[in-house]
Amino acid sequence: IILAGTSYIATVSGNSWSTNIPVTDLQVLAEGNQTITANVSDAAGNPAPEITRSFSVDIIAPSLTITDNKPDAPTNGPVTYTFAFTENVQNFVSGDITVSGGAKGAFGITDAKTYTLIVTPNADSTDSITVTVDSNKYTDMAGNAGDSDKMASQAVDTEAPSLIITLSDSALKIGDTSIITFTFSEAVTGFTSEDISAPNGTISAPTSDDGITWTATFTPHPNTKSSDIIISVTSGYTDVAGNAGQPASSAAFAIDTIAPSLAIAAPNLGSDDILSVIEAGQPLTISGTSSGVEDG
Repeated sequence: IILAGTSYIATVSGNSWSTNIPVTDLQVLAEGNQTITANVSDAAGNPAPEITRSFSVDIIAPSLTITDNKPDAPTNGPVTYTFAFTENVQNFVSGDITVSGGAKGAFGITDAKTYTLIVTPNADSTDSITVTVDSNKYTDMAGNAGDSDKMASQAVDTEAPSLIITLSDSALKIGDTSIITFTFSEAVTGFTSEDISAPNGTISAPTSDDGITWTATFTPHPNTKSSDIIISVTSGYTDVAGNAGQPASSAAFAIDTIAPSLAIAAPNLGSDDILSVIEAGQPLTISGTSSGVEDG
C-alpha cells in the first residue's frame, strides 16, 4: 500500500486484506486530494493489476472573522455584522449567534462561507453590542468544528444628552453681565446661540474646550426690569453619536437696568430761585419726586 509516498504492508486473510495507517501519518497529510495505491503478487510471483482510490483530506478546522459596518465610533442605529469563514460551512443559522446589548434582525446568506446579521442597539443605552459565535456552532463540509470561539464588540450610544444651566450672577443691574454655563452629560455638537432663548437680553456665541462644558455671556437689555428671567435651550444640539439633546432651563433670575430719577422742589425759594434774607430766616423745605427708588 502506498499513500503520500510512504509504503505500508497489508495482511491478506482469506479473500480480504487490511493495513493500519498510523494517526501520526494521517495528521501530516497535505490538504486536498490524495491517492491510495495497492499492489499484490501471489506466491508464484504473479502480480495483480494495480488499483487506486482517491480521497480528499480536510483536517484543518474552519476559522471565523466577525466585522461590522460601524467600527470607528459609537453608533445609535442598526449595525450590520459580517461573518466570514475561511471555508464553506454547513448549518450556520441566526440561532448560532449570541447577541447582547441589542436585538437580532435580518439574517442573510451571501454564500456558503459569508453570512450577515443586522443588530439594533438597545434604546437609551451606552452598553456595547457584543456578538459571539462558539466554535461548536459551525462545522466545515467535512464536519470539522470551528477552531475557537469568536466575539466582536461595537460601541453604542442611544442615550440622549442632558443639560444643566447655571449663572454666575442672578441679580443684574446696569453695566452687569452674567456668565452662563451649560454643562452637558456628554460631548455635544451643533450647539449655537440660536439654540438658546435669552429674553430681555442678548447672549454671545457659546464656546467650549471639550464639548461638554460651554459658556456664553448674557447682557441684559437697557431700561428693563424683571424678576423671572429664564435662560432655556431647545433640543437643537446632538451628541457625537447623533442623539438629539433634551431641552433644559435655568433657575429664574432678576435684572433691573432702569436708572432711578429725581425731581427737586423748594417752595421757600419762591419763583426766582433766590434765597433772600427773609427766606434764610426760616427753615428751608426741600422735597421732590422720584421713580425707581425703594421707600426708606
